[in-house]
Amino acid sequence: MTTIENNVRLSFRNPNIYVPPRRGIVRTKIVCTIGPATRSKEVLTALLRSGMNVMRLNFSHGTHEYHAGTIALLREVLAETKRTCAIMLDTRGPEIRTALLEEQCGGEVLLQAGQEFMLYGGLTEPERQRGNAKGVYQNCPDLSAFLKPGAPVLIDDGLIAMVAEEIEADRVRCRVMNDGVLGERKGINLPGATVNLPAMTESDQRDLLFGIAQGVDFVAASFIRKRADVEQIRAFLREHGGASIQIISKIRKPGGFGKL
Repeated sequence: MTTIENNVRLSFRNPNIYVPPRRGIVRTKIVCTIGPATRSKEVLTALLRSGMNVMRLNFSHGTHEYHAGTIALLREVLAETKRTCAIMLDTRGPEIRTALLEEQCGGEVLLQAGQEFMLYGGLTEPERQRGNAKGVYQNCPDLSAFLKPGAPVLIDDGLIAMVAEEIEADRVRCRVMNDGVLGERKGINLPGATVNLPAMTESDQRDLLFGIAQGVDFVAASFIRKRADVEQIRAFLREHGGASIQIISKIRKPGGFGKL
């Protein structure tokens, strides 16, 4: 029987699915993101029995202590169920995000179509600065260099659209195009802009070191744009004892697809 024939005949309900077949291994992965709603022995056990063979941890949220607890919980369940499951560390990546809002905003502000809105940058600690319905700080000091007047700015996965109107060294004045609610630490996307950000942030490096120490199996590298990005992450892993960790490139920008 060939590996392909074996894989076609596999069922996730087969108790022996996690035992590598004689002529290969199961290469199809069922990846489940584990967060507060699923972080329990009961749910993890049910997921494993239903076919989960990779647990994904999203490092855009949570602390190292929190993720270490999740990993320990999974390994406890694996020991009890005699199953196997890989662990994937999904990096935050070089993402541009808004900072916090003033406490009286209650974590969100209402933006209305047609209003002006400021994006402030160039600060050493933007997370300590708080915004409001007139403007917010963001974590990219070079944001102004990536934009031109008339350029689109999308926030929170495009739920809020803006257009850059006036650009200064430390701020960008935008015009809001649609009504929307803006929360804290939301992603900022610049369609069509050439954004020169590092493949790894300092936060990513700390997360990768944590992952190496925890023995993760995969790193899902966010916002990969070119070969050199992957090579940089691979070199970092190898240098710090994580040479065996596999890298999954998350290509989330159009420019990256042209360099496959």
